[in-house]
Amino acid sequence: LTDEFSCLNSAYDENNSIFNGGFCLSMKKDSLNTEKTGISDYSSAGPGAGAFDSKVYAVFFYPANQEYDWQIFLSGYDVGTCSMKGLYIDNVSKTIKAIEDKPLQDGDYLTVTVTGYLNKAAVKSVNVDLVRNDSMKRTVITKWTEVDLSSLGFVDALKFTVETNRADFPLSFCIDNLTASVHIEY
Repeated sequence: LTDEFSCLNSAYDENNSIFNGGFCLSMKKDSLNTEKTGISDYSSAGPGAGAFDSKVYAVFFYPANQEYDWQIFLSGYDVGTCSMKGLYIDNVSKTIKAIEDKPLQDGDYLTVTVTGYLNKAAVKSVNVDLVRNDSMKRTVITKWTEVDLSSLGFVDALKFTVETNRADFPLSFCIDNLTASVHIEY
């Protein structure tokens, strides 16, 4: 997921061949695994792999151990701006399996916070409840869901954080179709 302007960052230890967090690409479709055995760390919870039947999507593992999880590189241009539009998000299959094994209790949650940065300063954040069970609402995302990031405004980096109250929930989620509006001039 890189181009000449942007990149998704990951923490990979080449010496030990260990993925330590951040983003990796996946094509896993564990929803076809009706036995719910051997569920992969890298699979989306929805009926297909990626959003809109795409074959490849990104899986995020927290903590990423990187300053930023997504960056856009606008240096070298006379004018360069980036405003976020949105993304699609889904739980990983292991979260849904954890709920099947131990049903939700009042107060259970799994929340992703997307924070936009501009020139190393936090601009604004958007919270997404992947799981929320309280007296006001019950949310369990099991399909690709659109997230509006336009309120972040102009950014040059994003940081994703994941919080939960349950030890059996993986601190990971899937994203697809990350979109932004980029304006550059030479």
